[in-house]
Amino acid sequence: MKNFIKNLWKRLKKELKYSFGSFTMLIKRWHCRKEAQSVEDTILFGKYRIDRVIGRGRSGTVFLARHLALDEWRAIKRVPRECQGFAREAAVLKELKHPGIPVIYDLEEDSSYYYLIEEYLDGESLYALIERQGGLARAKAFSYGIELCRIISYLHSIEPNPILYLDLQPRNILICQGALKLIDFDQAVTARFAQTMRERYGTEGCAAPEQYTDEPLDERTDIYAIGVLLYYMGTGVFPDREEDGRCTDRARERAQEAFSRETAAVIMRCLNPQKKLRCQSAKEVLEALLDVKTGGFTQNQMPFLKVAVIGSKPGMGVTHVCLSVSSYLSGRGLSCLYRERNDSGAVRKAAAYRGLKPDRYGLIHMDGYAMKPRYGRCVQLAEVCTDALVDDFGAVLQTALEEEYDILLLVCGAGDWELEDSVNAVRALAHKENLRILFNHSSPDVKLILPGDVAGLKFYRLPACRPAEKSDSISAFWDICFKGTRGGRKIRDWPGKEGKKKKGGDRMAIWHMAAGPFRRKAARRKGYSPQKTPEVIGIAGSGASVGVTHTAVLTANYCTGVLNRKTAVLEWNESGDFGRLERILSKKAVTDPRAGSFNIMGASYFKRAGRDELVRCTVNGFNAIVIDFGTFRSEIQDEFLRCDRRFLIGSVSEWKLDPFAELASQTGTDRRGWEYFCVFGSREALEMTERLLGIRIRRLPIAGSAFAITGDILDFFGTFLK
Repeated sequence: MKNFIKNLWKRLKKELKYSFGSFTMLIKRWHCRKEAQSVEDTILFGKYRIDRVIGRGRSGTVFLARHLALDEWRAIKRVPRECQGFAREAAVLKELKHPGIPVIYDLEEDSSYYYLIEEYLDGESLYALIERQGGLARAKAFSYGIELCRIISYLHSIEPNPILYLDLQPRNILICQGALKLIDFDQAVTARFAQTMRERYGTEGCAAPEQYTDEPLDERTDIYAIGVLLYYMGTGVFPDREEDGRCTDRARERAQEAFSRETAAVIMRCLNPQKKLRCQSAKEVLEALLDVKTGGFTQNQMPFLKVAVIGSKPGMGVTHVCLSVSSYLSGRGLSCLYRERNDSGAVRKAAAYRGLKPDRYGLIHMDGYAMKPRYGRCVQLAEVCTDALVDDFGAVLQTALEEEYDILLLVCGAGDWELEDSVNAVRALAHKENLRILFNHSSPDVKLILPGDVAGLKFYRLPACRPAEKSDSISAFWDICFKGTRGGRKIRDWPGKEGKKKKGGDRMAIWHMAAGPFRRKAARRKGYSPQKTPEVIGIAGSGASVGVTHTAVLTANYCTGVLNRKTAVLEWNESGDFGRLERILSKKAVTDPRAGSFNIMGASYFKRAGRDELVRCTVNGFNAIVIDFGTFRSEIQDEFLRCDRRFLIGSVSEWKLDPFAELASQTGTDRRGWEYFCVFGSREALEMTERLLGIRIRRLPIAGSAFAITGDILDFFGTFLK
């Protein structure tokens, strides 16, 4: 009876807390809406136009604003001047340079407030994501945990004084295009300052036991919160604890259900109430997770499933089937990656229509799917950790036969005009053990008449459904279809948890269907339109040896390999670099004497080109034309200014700064289409130049080869080249 009353009281407290939290959220939204009406269209410091309020915290308000000169979004955090912690937060943030932490652009102040101008991150908080869909699939939680450990390890390794975050919680983590970002450094302090802190703040359920006492804080305080977040991502709830701070037996069981035993052991070690018994550093946690991953993780704890979908001819609905299979597998608790293994370009077209861009792994996240478009040979990106792959081969049968899959789905047409192609495709794949033959657009009332050699095979009629639909009938169809294949056995033996149904159930699918017209209107407002005329990108340098040719080749490979554009590169200078490039890469280059060009990895290079070659490329079907002008000079000024996009490259080293600053200052006040890059120079010199000229200068990433598009290059070009 005593335990019953105790459990009842716990549930009652939880319900009261949830109700109060909902009421508090409504009050906050009302305040945000009221404040947004009062500041909308306000111009701050002559260059930021306030759009709306996007958040409120303990210390201040966050606005979304547009930089008028650069035409880019910024997040502006406004804090009252009496807030003493703001100076500490600004001092911490200005020294941080990490892809998982927002970039700080500027600090401003007026008579009442301080303003922190930082990178705007468009994403969803980890808290909102898990509230919406429940605990994450094992591979996704594991991947986010590794990213989080890398960020905290970076903070703890800063010399001479490490930084402690001290408020790791789900609302302070954003998921942006599949990547994890850490925001809101209100409570972050240096390790030295943490020793003397009197006032301590944290988030209930995430804070370490020592944050409630006078015990000194150190790196292990953040380790405890890492354990909480790993547990939360896998289970969807915070760990229950005994009065002495240890996790309950039920909490341990949940961790082992969500993760492997090895991973659960790492999490429980992080959650030890005694600091000396925890993992002693974020690096140690990271190495422990990586050891689990590279150990028997993929074979034993996380079976890897590969599904191939092929069509008997174009137009059979292969992409539609791939997305339906991905939804089915997600519903079974597997994290799933859709890969485009054909030349249709469907993923890029859908992303362009929605105004989406790939993350650093080359993935496009759309309507809950992780989708990888087909890239060119020059694109070399890190592979992501996932439970299942769904490969869309279109109508390319031969390529699908070259690899082993756990299940092959052949999508055929049932019309009289389609059956010849369907029968030929069935005959080509009939020897495959894990083959399943699906007839699309087929009425159950119509009997299929097939030749005798294939009539005895088992066929399935595809039910009509939307790709994202997760109804019981669709799941039952895929259960039947997968049964008896190697893929079906892997799904049956899958040790991960069953996928949790999203809050709202089928209403979510109905909302997606109803919201379609609104999404299309939003896409049109973003300015999407199919490209008809080639985009001309001119690249010039303020002096010699600043990397103009290197940048031109990188840009061409990005356009070809990532954007899937037919690209021409024109050498509009007398350097002779393209001739040397052709000789050095003679084994890779394909020369076309009639056009006076050579081709490397899909891009056409024109040596010592000029206006004639530009006109020829314009009418010969190229989608992008990159012009290497070399060092800027007066005779190419008119041609350079005619380009749709103009890249000016220079050095901000003190002894080379003058030519770059002089050229940049002549570009006028209308800087649409202009991008400014630097390769050399200190951070202080770069920031000083930006302030003096009122421009954004991007530092070109270091690339060992201009013919290899890595994640860093993808991130760099993805911010301004679409």
